[in-house]
Amino acid sequence: MNKINTGELSALLVAKMNDQVNTKQAEDFIKASAKIMASALKADRRIEFRGFGSFKLCKGKLRTVRNPKTSETFTKVVRDRPWFKPSPLTTLISE
Repeated sequence: MNKINTGELSALLVAKMNDQVNTKQAEDFIKASAKIMASALKADRRIEFRGFGSFKLCKGKLRTVRNPKTSETFTKVVRDRPWFKPSPLTTLISE
């Protein structure tokens, strides 16, 4: 699986926009978009990109766990985690 970082993504954005924006503006846009998406997920909102997929925050449940050394049981809070569901078009592209 190939990963793409912010610099590479901004270079692709500049190329797609036919150099109407510079690399710094593209990087700023990407970083601002990520911050907006993170704050929307924290506010328990769902983010949807038509034809790509949707993001939402899955709430963690309380679990009862046991310390194997002392046999002590206690309740552990599972962290909330982001969840991505690809759209049907995205799954067709990946096949």
